[in-house]
Amino acid sequence: MHHKTTASIAEQESFNAWLPGALFVDQPAVLIKDTLPREPLHQPLQSSSSRIVLLHTPAGYGRTTLLTQHYWHVKAQGLPAIWVGCNNLERAVHQLNALYEHFQAGDTHAQWHSAQHSSNSSACAQILIDDAHKLQPGDQARLLSRLLDAAPSAVQFIISSRGSSPINLAQYRLRGELMEMGSKQLAFTAAEKAAFLQRYAVDTDGEEINELFRLTEGWPGGMNLAMQYWQSMDEPKPPAPWEDASWYEDFFREEVFDSQTPAIQELLLSCSVLEQIDFAACDALRKTEGSAALLRFCAANDLFLSQDIRHPNSYRLHPLFRRFLSQQLLESSQHTLKNLHLSASKHFLHHNQLFKAYNHALQSNDAEHAAKIVDDNIVVFFETSDDQAWRLVERLPRQVLNRYPRILLGQAWSMLHLWKFETAKELLRIAREYLGTEEARHRYGENGLRILRQELLHREAMLSMMVDDTHLLETQALDLIDKYSEAHPIMRGSVYNALLYAHRERFKLDEIEHLGHLAEEQLKRGGSKLSIVVHAALIGPARFMAGQTQQVITDLRNALKAAEGITGVGSPYATILALPLAEVHYERNELSEARELLATYLPLVEYEGFIDQTISGWLTAVKLACHDDNFAEAFALLDKADQAARQHGFERLRYCALAERMRLLLALGDQKEVLRLGRMNGLIGQLEHVRPASRVTTRDEARAFCCARVAIAQGRLADAIELCRAWQRFLHQADAVRNCLRWEVLHAHLLLLSGNDKGAQRGLKKSFETAARRRLVRTFVDEKAWLGGLLGNMDHMHVTLATSVQVDDFIEELDTLCRGAEVFNAPERQAQPASAPLPLSNELPTLSADAVSGVLNSREIEILHLVHGGLRNKEIGRRLNITEGCVKWYMQQIFDKIGVRRRSQAVSRARQFGVIF
Repeated sequence: MHHKTTASIAEQESFNAWLPGALFVDQPAVLIKDTLPREPLHQPLQSSSSRIVLLHTPAGYGRTTLLTQHYWHVKAQGLPAIWVGCNNLERAVHQLNALYEHFQAGDTHAQWHSAQHSSNSSACAQILIDDAHKLQPGDQARLLSRLLDAAPSAVQFIISSRGSSPINLAQYRLRGELMEMGSKQLAFTAAEKAAFLQRYAVDTDGEEINELFRLTEGWPGGMNLAMQYWQSMDEPKPPAPWEDASWYEDFFREEVFDSQTPAIQELLLSCSVLEQIDFAACDALRKTEGSAALLRFCAANDLFLSQDIRHPNSYRLHPLFRRFLSQQLLESSQHTLKNLHLSASKHFLHHNQLFKAYNHALQSNDAEHAAKIVDDNIVVFFETSDDQAWRLVERLPRQVLNRYPRILLGQAWSMLHLWKFETAKELLRIAREYLGTEEARHRYGENGLRILRQELLHREAMLSMMVDDTHLLETQALDLIDKYSEAHPIMRGSVYNALLYAHRERFKLDEIEHLGHLAEEQLKRGGSKLSIVVHAALIGPARFMAGQTQQVITDLRNALKAAEGITGVGSPYATILALPLAEVHYERNELSEARELLATYLPLVEYEGFIDQTISGWLTAVKLACHDDNFAEAFALLDKADQAARQHGFERLRYCALAERMRLLLALGDQKEVLRLGRMNGLIGQLEHVRPASRVTTRDEARAFCCARVAIAQGRLADAIELCRAWQRFLHQADAVRNCLRWEVLHAHLLLLSGNDKGAQRGLKKSFETAARRRLVRTFVDEKAWLGGLLGNMDHMHVTLATSVQVDDFIEELDTLCRGAEVFNAPERQAQPASAPLPLSNELPTLSADAVSGVLNSREIEILHLVHGGLRNKEIGRRLNITEGCVKWYMQQIFDKIGVRRRSQAVSRARQFGVIF
């Protein structure tokens, strides 16, 4: 059905002639000027081709206002329309009867079609019936039904009703002749909310307004009541006191609640304690059957009860109406309210909906019942949602909570995951004290106490793992495995994980796979997918230490996919996998994959999890920043890592970040800062105390790296070389492939600084063979400042490194990456585009003056001045108080940065561009 924008005089006259003479022609009230126009709703009304349009909402959604606006819009277009308002029921029945009798006349249809044909009209008549729900069941409802059947097809009915309809419209719905608009369509849109509030000069931002939007859910009547209440205040201010029910209480009582039967009132009051209302829960609260029919009746009659689209066969009350009902319950009978919550708690507990059962127990003020729900289901309660569980438990009174050691232990586990170690220690202390009381002995018995003490030891072991106390952790884990055989599979699996972690951190890699198998077996028995995700996050770094890069990539990808499927992208469980995975991708020179993971998960690095993710995340981001020549960002990230390490007591993170900072500072020629950091952290002195021993850990290794860097800055190259060799021997025996490789690279660097170029080249031979098979690339490329020159000189030194095609290709790849990668610039300079590969011939490359001065730091320029003065390396070393090996290292950096191979060429190029005079 299409509507013309205007109607001719002939059309209007034909319509008027067609109307019954006995019809009272009424009009709706004229709208006041500031009535909010509902333009988004007028378009579907005007363009609808349905024979019947039904507007059905609860009270206060503006049905009458919308219908009135539409009536005057139609009249303004000169189109025919009839208004029937059921507020005056007697008059409305008379109008409907007159229309029905007129349509029943045999010649009525012919007259109407003849009038349309003679005027070439396509306009139709619209009959607008407001408040049709006031028609009484029986004769009045049947009259409307007969009218719809009798009317010509060119007549469109727009019916407004509180409730779906006073008559059966199923046949029209079946034929596609019915369009329905409910509360969802008539609720204010975001734009309409803003426009409405602007009329009251109320800012649409702020928590108070957001709370109003949440409570009203776009209900126009609620918004209007709120603004009236606001204007009535002595000192008008942005609406805030929504806890006061006075602004909506009278409306709900008079317009909705009081007019209902006692059975419906009782149903609504009972259901008000439920956020999600289903038939079974409602029956349980009312202790009778038949709630389904009553709920359907309430929904059909728009009593602010609607179907919950999130859950089939469920309903929900409008938030404000639910508040009203809760207030009525509270004022009439607190005893009834308590019993309803207790009934709800028992119902949900019976259906294993633990969080709902717990919440209703708390709302019944029965803290003991709430605590017992958690205590009896402790593993499932905390395993389902670690974050949600501890927040809920926090609501228990402390005097009750302290008498439930299982809950204290569960809460302590959650605190450990959140890095709240002092809180966890306090919870464990309270649990330990209670288990020593006579009440605990009488309550749990000797066997129960033994089990609880084992659970306490389990949490203490988890604390040791989170704070990196691996020596104590190993002892605790072995004791638990021996004595806690009746533990839940999830807990027993976590013990094997803890022992795996302790062995990994102490370089005991030979039993990692066996422990991993035992842990996975127990966790699968426990049916916890998230626990298996945690297991992958723990065993992955161990396999990475062993150089199993491809397997680690596969395992972590699969686990990450599972974690994202369970808890979503960007969740803490996904983070503990994504950041170690980014580190492995970076090591394999798969930089785009590493960047993608860091972009999503690095912001979550401090949310919860393990120390491992912080080291992987921050240090990988630092190295990528250096790769991009963004040293300001690199040092800023190191500052964040150091701050987090000190805040949480993560010594391993602190030393790893410090070692990386020192590496960068040495590459930038800032030995003074390295020495300052060494003094500040107690790293200057003999190196014997950082040599590997029987109780050494990865934290000790990171500290040893720091000491080696400080020794380089001091010029103590021989001591640093001995330290490197000791760690190489230890790590080779432990089969910690990647860790050993890092020390081998540092050892080669030290040999180069000492002037032993051939020794450095020979030392790298085995390293290349090891790395090629495992795609360990960035350990070399990140040292491009000195490694590039060493690779370039290998042919001249007659050193053959390639023992296979794979290794040969790997060396060629490294050479390309070292020469083609961006060079180190000073931190304060802007990032420069990647330079072209450096030439191998004696021909000087073409460089600009800015390029030459930009890549050289102050120490390198100082050395060039001394070379220009004719000093030899040993003499330069004495002048600058550094070793001859350090001078050689600086010269190699100068050669690499400006693309030359001889001292004379370097001086010539520096003079050419004014770097030296």
